[in-house]
Amino acid sequence: MGTCNLAHEVYPELSINEEPVLVRLFKVGWHGIEQIPKQGLAALRQALSQLAVSNQDKGRKWVIQQVCDDLNRPSLDANIETRQFKAVHDNLDLLSLIYDAETVSRLKHLINDTPCWSESSGLRFIRCQDDLKQVAKYLKDLAMR
Repeated sequence: MGTCNLAHEVYPELSINEEPVLVRLFKVGWHGIEQIPKQGLAALRQALSQLAVSNQDKGRKWVIQQVCDDLNRPSLDANIETRQFKAVHDNLDLLSLIYDAETVSRLKHLINDTPCWSESSGLRFIRCQDDLKQVAKYLKDLAMR
């Protein structure tokens, strides 16, 4: 129901004449949720590129660049497209060289077959427009870490 709610919030004018209401709303909502892993990887790549350019410590800059190069491989995009998230997560483990464990864990939950938002009380599914905004803000702020 959360996925249907999300679609209804984002597209209140959505025409629901073609299919049963819940099926149409679910398909539209799921399409939005399904984009989160791609958006997460793109934001991560951008954040790492910015970190590589701005970091003054040569040793750390080299590590960031190596991780950045590894995460820019086309096979990672293919793994997301084919929903092989185990392979993606194996690559995300390299982030522990740059980010803290909580950030790596949160990214793994977002770049997943069923993206979830992690918070102090645990994991929860993306179920409303505010959740999407929170995810977008988090991904945007990733470069600032």
